[in-house]
Amino acid sequence: MYCNDHMNHNDGTCCSKPETTTNLQIVVAAFFLVCLVSTIALLIYRRRLRRNGLKIRTENCQRNGGVVNAETSTKELAQSLYEVLTSLSKFGIIMAYFYLCDRTDFFMKENKYYTHVNFFLPFAYIMILGFFFTESTEKTEMLHRDQTDEWKGWMQLVILIYHITGASKILPIYMHIRVLVSGYLFLTGFGHFTYFWKKGEYDLFRYCQTGCRYLPQYWSIRNNGLRRMLE
Repeated sequence: MYCNDHMNHNDGTCCSKPETTTNLQIVVAAFFLVCLVSTIALLIYRRRLRRNGLKIRTENCQRNGGVVNAETSTKELAQSLYEVLTSLSKFGIIMAYFYLCDRTDFFMKENKYYTHVNFFLPFAYIMILGFFFTESTEKTEMLHRDQTDEWKGWMQLVILIYHITGASKILPIYMHIRVLVSGYLFLTGFGHFTYFWKKGEYDLFRYCQTGCRYLPQYWSIRNNGLRRMLE
């Protein structure tokens, strides 16, 4: 990644050694590893409960007048915890892949040589795939969330191809990508502003007041303000 700029190797060879691991990277890796192990343990536990017929016993308790509210709240807590740990585990796997690509010599490194074919050919692939994956929406207002999410998705794909192919060296493409980045930031801000303007829910402040004991129940609500801000 470093010496290829000077030696001009085209075959991906690299003479530099991988960077040493920092303490912060070790701590983050340990955190994500704990999340991953916890997620696997919860997954195995949930499958065993299903095999043992927990649902049947719960239905019997409901019929016999058992404590249904406690069981329901426990299930909601477990489900919310499982979703949070699953999301963190997926994020940890993505970060591990990034570390493997950028901070190790597991994959060969090579310079980016821009060509029009390498830049526009992925666009053809994406356009063809886009014709086979379409969804309808019931929303009719201007700049609704389904529409803006689709636009931002296309922008992300274009920006990804831009970085992979090294198109930043071409000035017209660079200028158009800057416009896309500005448009992406505008759509993101517009979506958050519209949501808070219509709903009037500023739940981050309310979350700080109630404390962390309500986090699992609060996180299970799909349309809560905190989850929307983090996403």
